[in-house]
Amino acid sequence: MATWQEIKSFIYSKYEVSEDSGTTLGINFNLGGGRSQLTFVGYSEGGEWSTVFFISPFAKVGSVSADRVLEAAASVHAGIKSYGGNFYAVTNFQLASTVDEPEIHVNLTLVTTRADEIEQLLGLGDRF
Repeated sequence: MATWQEIKSFIYSKYEVSEDSGTTLGINFNLGGGRSQLTFVGYSEGGEWSTVFFISPFAKVGSVSADRVLEAAASVHAGIKSYGGNFYAVTNFQLASTVDEPEIHVNLTLVTTRADEIEQLLGLGDRF
């Protein structure tokens, strides 16, 4: 896969997309046990450096200290980022030119499950 359209087509064929802004798709995953997790897949154009990014938020900035976020993230080995000062999320990205279907699934699973684990470790309920 190399184009955003091909990536989107695969995601639409395998997952239930709840949001589509054109360059970002939102998917709500049912994780069982009454838990769900919102995850986004997006595309950033950059020629040969175009990337597909995977983001799953787990806390609003201000609802928990950055120190607590980093402590929780250390135990689940996840990349964490603050987005626009609005929320913390588990994130990963990959070059669009080399991403294939299994890698999309693995990245979605990784950020989704890690974000839910951190949300639980922080005792924040099921907000995302």
